[in-house]
Amino acid sequence: MSKSIFCSECGMLKENCTCGKYKNTNTSKKEKKSTKTSLYSFNKKSTENTEIPEVYSLEENSLSTEEILNLKHNYSYIREEILENFPFPNPREGQLEIIEDIEDAI
Repeated sequence: MSKSIFCSECGMLKENCTCGKYKNTNTSKKEKKSTKTSLYSFNKKSTENTEIPEVYSLEENSLSTEEILNLKHNYSYIREEILENFPFPNPREGQLEIIEDIEDAI
């Protein structure tokens, strides 16, 4: 079984989750001791639900028809198949383009 490595809320790797759903467990001892705020640090909310699902379900994480139509309208230059299978309503800048580039390379 495969486990999703992405946060279903913000789309980031779980270890880099910015919405607070998953706590960052890869913080080094040096980073923990530092009290300075880094340019790349985020204020994360602590949550109790940090369980990783056994299988990432496309059905449970699929977008509504309205969200897919909105993506198609905003990203008409991206292939329809990519937009229909994208699991987040708001892609980050360049995210859909890189997915298309990767698919082309494969």
